[in-house]
Amino acid sequence: MKLNLYIDFDGVILNTIDVASDMYFGNKKHIGYPSRDFYESIDWEKLIDNCHEINNSLTNLSKIIKSNLYNVKILTHIVCNKEKEAKTKYLKRIFPDLEVITVFKDYNKCDVVDCKGAILVDDYTKNLDLWESNGGISIKFSHKKKKYNYITISNLNSLLDIFPKLKALSSKKTC
Repeated sequence: MKLNLYIDFDGVILNTIDVASDMYFGNKKHIGYPSRDFYESIDWEKLIDNCHEINNSLTNLSKIIKSNLYNVKILTHIVCNKEKEAKTKYLKRIFPDLEVITVFKDYNKCDVVDCKGAILVDDYTKNLDLWESNGGISIKFSHKKKKYNYITISNLNSLLDIFPKLKALSSKKTC
């Protein structure tokens, strides 16, 4: 049985948050996040072109898809339609058959998909908290050597190694 796996885009696949913050704050120290107006006004295709994948995320995503262990989908928050179009275009160019689900920032990811027994890989703890409280399995994506309340990975390739553990957790959540 394949497990439903949802992977966040920003901060997991590409470093869009870092690039947007650099564009917004310039050489100043980053305190907080860019404004919503900024995210609505930028050229998202240009922003994505200036981003880098995180820890070989695209290669590892390809390995995960080919493993046939998971039903893989991208589940990402967006602020505007320009962001949706740019992210979808970027991913479809590399993975034509990969489903990209976008959720406007005002909504929770759990409002759009069924979390029960499904896995979410995300760098944002609030998303993981909501996912878990709705019967899902949360995986924190982080480079920090910090203890989190969730299984923590810094490389998508780890999802292949921990598949047996995730399968057992999923079985418990769906019973």
